[in-house]
Amino acid sequence: MHSPLPRSSVRWSGASSARVHAARGLMLGLLAVTPLLGCATDEGEAAAAPRCGADAEPCCAGASPCAAGLGCSASVCIAAPFAAGNACAADTECQSSVCSGALCAAPSCSDKVLNGDEGALDCGGSCPDRCPLASPCLVATDCARGTCLQGATGSVCAFEPGGLLGAGGASDAVAWTQVAGPSDGLKAPTDLAFSPEEGTPLWIVDRQRDAFLVIHDPGTEKVKKRTILDISQHFLEEVLAISFDGHGSFGTCGDNRNGYGGAATPNDFMGPVQWPADLGHYPQGGSAHEQHWDMLHSTPLCVGIAGVGDDQFYCANGLIGSIDWYDFHEPHVPGGDDHADGEKRRFHDPKFAIKRVKGVPANLAYDASSELLYIADPGNGRVLRLDPKEATHGPKMQSFPLDGQLFSMKGFSMTALISADLVMPSGLELHHGTLYVADRGNGQLHAYDLEGKHLRSLDTGLGANHLGGLAAGPDDRLYLVDIEGRRVLRVDTTW
Repeated sequence: MHSPLPRSSVRWSGASSARVHAARGLMLGLLAVTPLLGCATDEGEAAAAPRCGADAEPCCAGASPCAAGLGCSASVCIAAPFAAGNACAADTECQSSVCSGALCAAPSCSDKVLNGDEGALDCGGSCPDRCPLASPCLVATDCARGTCLQGATGSVCAFEPGGLLGAGGASDAVAWTQVAGPSDGLKAPTDLAFSPEEGTPLWIVDRQRDAFLVIHDPGTEKVKKRTILDISQHFLEEVLAISFDGHGSFGTCGDNRNGYGGAATPNDFMGPVQWPADLGHYPQGGSAHEQHWDMLHSTPLCVGIAGVGDDQFYCANGLIGSIDWYDFHEPHVPGGDDHADGEKRRFHDPKFAIKRVKGVPANLAYDASSELLYIADPGNGRVLRLDPKEATHGPKMQSFPLDGQLFSMKGFSMTALISADLVMPSGLELHHGTLYVADRGNGQLHAYDLEGKHLRSLDTGLGANHLGGLAAGPDDRLYLVDIEGRRVLRVDTTW
């Protein structure tokens, strides 16, 4: 970590300012016994060119006969910027960058100007308010959260890589806030995601209830919650995963083979469902399936999903271990069944086939900047990375009638990125260049860089068979599903 620049290199020095004032005092003492040199004594002399005006020379405040760029302060010509209390004609002449009532004002934490020892505008330094994340800073104490890190364009308040786990260590190294639990009707929560829609609500999927629990302002006094049920026994049947595409919709998929809750013979007619992200589409008392936008059906036993953008999603196929890509193209009418325009691609390498664990989500995390997909593989105790950029269409594969076209892909790269520290990775979240992993096998949270280097770990204290999905909130905190505890927890660091 680079150390921030010392304040003296980017701010005027109070000590040097004191020295300037001392020099002025000495000059004023001399002026008390020495006539001013070069000052006009009558109207004729006033019209003549000034005979003084260099830095530190005497001057007449009324006539201000100082050279360009200098000001007359306490009968001495000085160079701007001027200290508080000196005469000014513009903000740029003042050390505080505030000229008020023809006098330079002292730096203030409410003047809407970056001045004094502030780290960023009206925060940090000696101001009572600390600076928010992503704000400029000078030292760590300028920041309300995180620390002061050197970035590409200067120092900013940010978390160190892996900082959403705090400094790491035992569960008591951070605080824990329950944002949802059994009292909210949760029976078997598995995964969660924050919507990019207004208010950034948290959506939680419940595998046992075939339902969404939507929470506004989770973990605060303003919290509002709403449950949306699906009675179809198809669209949210055994729902295990959820992800937003950032373009007004989100996707879900379920860990089932389409048996309609045991009422029918499974036929594997399952895959991702596309839903509108705007809560206004879901009337009170209605079933969620009546509002779904689209569905495609080549991923039974789906254990993970990641939005890519523009109606596109990756899915983890728990039946054969592949990664399936979907483009819904034009959604059908709400509740409709026209799937013919769907496009589907299958990335399958038997050496890197994911291994499903029943009822356990395998989160996917898509990095739009690199176009890489990160994959939790719970049954094999590893995190995989898919690079599809060189992939091309292979043979066309059999698909359900009127359900779009499915192609086998070739030319892609699949690697095992992380395995040494993991038992049963389930939750996965990519946040500000750090990959966070929730390990269901031992209750540990881990942080890695994007090349798989371990950064730090935090023990949740929950032990094995608890952790499910993982998500980072707009508040730069981690939220995780405790499946066995039927609740969602937030990691509150002291940074």
